[in-house]
Amino acid sequence: MANSYYSTQEAAGIAAVYGPGAFIETFSFALADTQGGAGFALGDTLELVQIPANCALIDFHLDCPQLDSNGAPTVTLDLGDAGNAQRYLAAAQLGRSASNTLITPVSAAAAANGGWRQGALPYRYSAADNLVLKIHSAPATPAAAGTITGYALFWGGQNQ
Repeated sequence: MANSYYSTQEAAGIAAVYGPGAFIETFSFALADTQGGAGFALGDTLELVQIPANCALIDFHLDCPQLDSNGAPTVTLDLGDAGNAQRYLAAAQLGRSASNTLITPVSAAAAANGGWRQGALPYRYSAADNLVLKIHSAPATPAAAGTITGYALFWGGQNQ
């Protein structure tokens, strides 16, 4: 059974406060907070940040620790929202190494097997949503140490 998790900011109910222009929302999630501290499983989701209505996601930064400690890791991740789980990344091979995997739109587009969806950014949201990380393929050996951190950069405002 897949589990739903929330970044520290989402769990605390921190809503984006913004006006017209650009703004950044940060997020973090400790892997020890997964079900029993056992790491992620197939289909698990992690809501990273809230996306305000009438805003466009224009950039993101995702720092992902090792999610699969097996010698032949199998974990892949999707990054998207409620409307499309793979809007930004599809079956990306993140979290497979002992060192953190830093992913941005530029690095994802340049990396082989990065899973980047060409032309995905900027994406304008007419209604509020959430930026969601989903376990596309289960880890062979789930890792439960480390913290997923990052930010999302938005442009918008209520009159835009």
